[in-house]
Amino acid sequence: MELEEINKQYIELQRLLKLEKEEDFTFHKNQLATLNVKQKIEAGYLWRPVVVTKTGFTMGGRISITVEHKSVTSPNHQLQPGRPVIFYSEGTNDEDNQMKATVYSVGKNTMKLISNARELPEWLNKPPLAVQAEFDERTYRLMENALEEVINSKEPRVREFKKIFAGLQPPIFSHETYPFTIPILNESQNQALQHVMQSKDLAIIHGPPGTGKTTTLVQIIKKTVETEKQVLVTAPSNVAVDLLVERLVQAGVKTVRIGNISRIDETLLAHTLDGMVESHREFPNIKKIRIEAAAVRSEASKYKRHFTHTEKEERTRLRKEAKDLEAWAKDLEERITESILDSAQVIATTLTSCNNDELSGRKYSTIFLDEASQALEPAAWITMLKADRIVMAGDPLQLPPTVKSTKAAKAGLDISLLEKSISLNYPSYLLDTQYRMHNDIMTFSNVYFYKGKLQTALEIQSKTQNQTFKAVIFIDTAGTGFEEQMPEETSKDMYLSKYNEGEYFILREHLLRLISEHLELKEKNIVVITPYRAQVRYINDRIQEDETLYNLNIRVSSIDGYQGQESDIVIISLVRSNVKGEIGFLKDYRRMNVAMTRAKLHLAIIGDSATLSGDKFYSTLIDHVNDAGQYHSAYEYMY
Repeated sequence: MELEEINKQYIELQRLLKLEKEEDFTFHKNQLATLNVKQKIEAGYLWRPVVVTKTGFTMGGRISITVEHKSVTSPNHQLQPGRPVIFYSEGTNDEDNQMKATVYSVGKNTMKLISNARELPEWLNKPPLAVQAEFDERTYRLMENALEEVINSKEPRVREFKKIFAGLQPPIFSHETYPFTIPILNESQNQALQHVMQSKDLAIIHGPPGTGKTTTLVQIIKKTVETEKQVLVTAPSNVAVDLLVERLVQAGVKTVRIGNISRIDETLLAHTLDGMVESHREFPNIKKIRIEAAAVRSEASKYKRHFTHTEKEERTRLRKEAKDLEAWAKDLEERITESILDSAQVIATTLTSCNNDELSGRKYSTIFLDEASQALEPAAWITMLKADRIVMAGDPLQLPPTVKSTKAAKAGLDISLLEKSISLNYPSYLLDTQYRMHNDIMTFSNVYFYKGKLQTALEIQSKTQNQTFKAVIFIDTAGTGFEEQMPEETSKDMYLSKYNEGEYFILREHLLRLISEHLELKEKNIVVITPYRAQVRYINDRIQEDETLYNLNIRVSSIDGYQGQESDIVIISLVRSNVKGEIGFLKDYRRMNVAMTRAKLHLAIIGDSATLSGDKFYSTLIDHVNDAGQYHSAYEYMY
């Protein structure tokens, strides 16, 4: 009866996931149906025109195609690694003028596509060629399958996890004390290590901004593989996984990276499954067999319609020969793959890629889930179905899972298992010392979100104590007439949202003054963060036209796009300014916590107090800055 009640929660979760899928699909369909080619390009759904710069084969005989976009692409494009796309030619009337593919990696103007097609299409030399985003149905299918398995599973471990997350069975810990500390970890980080070593089913590490969560995780993983043959390390995003892989490799842990990788450099490539397979001594033989198979298949394709009986038999023979060669190559590659995976201490992958064919049937004593606060519960279960023990790390006071459906979010789909576990008062360890921010930058978030439990590392205090410029300022645009605007095409392109021209003017003036008065900042990293993608686009466009700012190499990002990263100087453009006092999703204070904790030396927040002060969070923030003598009027920058 107990499990039946628990299963009702997962049946409800299935319903919410269905709502999210329908909302996501409708949004995608409407976007593509209502936008013209120019708007699709600007919104980031389309690369056109592209040229093919390289073709080849990757694992399993899949075709790889590298394309280049000659013009400047949208800084907010939707064609990210792992995204399904349609690659097509507008220069042919053939029915087969397109192929399905997946984005493998993306550079500034280049993109590598992977397709399961057996042959390169004949229309590759018939421009214009284009790559367009497709709806990501695979991710939803994996989550749906995971929930179905959770509901119906007879596995004792799965049932125990269900009880734990339903609040009916607390996590179990041993009372054994492990007689070691790791010198490079501070006291709270070593306590987190002890916490994980004592856990039998679920351990939680709460890592606020800049507190060394990744460093701690790497050391815990390194300690874990001393007694466990292999662990799985996972996260919701490629960026988070790649960071862990980089650090694990540096720590001497034998790691294999599975799946689509957003940033592939030479160091990391050598530790991907693809890279390891290709560097294997047997791989040249596999490549030779595949080339031979392609040649035989090409020879068979020469036999078209109206051929003789003898020619028909020859075509059949050649096709069989090509098929046998491909099977031989596949078998060799699978053996190499199994050997590489078996010898790895850590397998690292995103949540949705842990179900890749290469990992089929594998179970793990321990699974580490980083950035767990951003993981949808159905996505987390894809991984947990393979685990005996779960270690979650993240911060529920930063970005939640992304949910497009308002109904699904309100009903709880945006509540992660990490947040749920902490709300059940399960044991968790807070990393309490931050190594990123000037103490003044940390103070507001520390008081408002973390109840004053955080402290700034002594070395950071020492480094910044003689800083000649203010660490935090608020620039108030109230009364200036700098109101938010909607792009003209917004009715057709919801993606573009809102922007504020006046706030760009203020941030430009502030930045130029700051750098001119403090020359030491000219070579520092600068990022502009804003909650609205239309503002990202607007600021990027203005910077492209502004030689002074362009030469400063400023990065512009949405808040979501800058999670987990940091910069010396951060300027936040809040955008919202209207007579109604409407602030929209600025009400998601966790996003503001992320934005305000990215800066190391200087944080400037630009916003309209008249619009914002009706909200308690923002009125408290403005009062805090004002009390510290760090409040400025935008008028100071206008005359």
